[in-house]
Amino acid sequence: MNVAMGYRYRSAAIATQAPDDGAPTESPLAPTGSPGTRAAHVAFLHRGARISLLDLIGREFVLLAGADGTAWARAATALAFEGGVPLASYRVGADLLDVDHQWTTRLGVTASGAVLVRPDGFIAWHSREAQDSPARVLREALARALCRFPDTLKRAGRAAVAA
Repeated sequence: MNVAMGYRYRSAAIATQAPDDGAPTESPLAPTGSPGTRAAHVAFLHRGARISLLDLIGREFVLLAGADGTAWARAATALAFEGGVPLASYRVGADLLDVDHQWTTRLGVTASGAVLVRPDGFIAWHSREAQDSPARVLREALARALCRFPDTLKRAGRAAVAA
């Protein structure tokens, strides 16, 4: 099962973060949320229905931000709108309710962190905690995932940069 479902994808489009043990797989039963791994199932309530994180994946990039990740969500919204990037943004605790209280553990972040999931279900990038410039950090992460230079994505508005 580790080989079929737990392999780690490595490429220039994946933001590898230290420490990286270099392991080619991880157990799908103990997901870490590391970039290059598949996004794990997490049960959420969304608009009154019970869904899986996996139900949100498939058509566009997905940014999941924690309850304290308002700045990530604002940056994602601005980047999607002004940069013309297919990017959906959800805040756990606002847009999504974590049914089993597992999202931070299964995706390796805190309530102020964020995770960027590619349309194929692989984690492209994550930030365990808040960053000083979420708009810049997210722009760089998304540009990397798209194999583009950050400057080729239109600049987000001043409101998102200040967040």
